[in-house]
Amino acid sequence: MKQHQGFTLVELLVTLIVIAIVAMMGAPSFRNVMIGTQIDSNLNLVRSSLIYARSEAVTKSTPVSVCMTADNASCVTAGAANWAGGWMVWLDLDGDGIVDGDPVACADGVDDCVLRVYGPLEGGSTLTETNGDYVLTYSPRGQLVRPTANLISFQMRIENCGPGQERTIDVNRVGRVGTDTGVGCDA
Repeated sequence: MKQHQGFTLVELLVTLIVIAIVAMMGAPSFRNVMIGTQIDSNLNLVRSSLIYARSEAVTKSTPVSVCMTADNASCVTAGAANWAGGWMVWLDLDGDGIVDGDPVACADGVDDCVLRVYGPLEGGSTLTETNGDYVLTYSPRGQLVRPTANLISFQMRIENCGPGQERTIDVNRVGRVGTDTGVGCDA
């Protein structure tokens, strides 16, 4: 009797068909995992930048502001309120919410100084402040002094997101940053 080594063509085709069926069943859930990971990554970036700003205000005992930026040196003060294109954290020495003087000269203690620049967010995300505010300012005690609302809220969405994939970032009057899962996106 002759020994056979290897697989027949029919056995290989059946195996490939089974693998294809299993892969098609797992693809939609993998897509949701990828979108969720992208949203959480963007959420952590925004959250950590707000926590950093508050920490620097307390550490340096001076007002620190966060604003939407297009050129990494000045604040956007009008137009669309989508922060996803970028934002910056700076020492706001006079607490007026406007970058004064040379934002690069950090050593002189006279002009405002850009500490960090963030963004843009990845994955086609949008980050919108629900009240249309362009600047947040933390006092030297870490409290939110600008704007004067009791709660600042950002909504984060990503392209093609589904139910439970919207995120909300809240900054309360005390300056504490919290996050929550939104009701969902209109996909």
